[in-house]
Amino acid sequence: TQALRDTPPQGKDAAIRRMRLMTLPSAELRQTMVDTQLKTVGVTDAAVLAAFAAVPREPFLPAALAPLAHADAAHQVAPGRHLLAPLALALLLQRASVQAGARVLVVG
Repeated sequence: TQALRDTPPQGKDAAIRRMRLMTLPSAELRQTMVDTQLKTVGVTDAAVLAAFAAVPREPFLPAALAPLAHADAAHQVAPGRHLLAPLALALLLQRASVQAGARVLVVG
């Protein structure tokens, strides 16, 4: 059924998919993040989607966490400071009606 096809992979399948994704170039990882994490749950704002596809997340993370930059999770960047999960940030920006070309500072 459609519901089963749309269900994210679990267990071994999920681990294999994550390993394959980690070998993709950053631009492809960003586009995959947009397509699988943002568009699928209601992020529709074209400017927000374009920004997530264009802006690398790796520079905002410690080097050890760079391979996880596109995971749907928040990452600690300093004691008490986190980079929001892509979905949380995208929904926040969409709700704020941020316009194309705007700069946004998120302190978290």
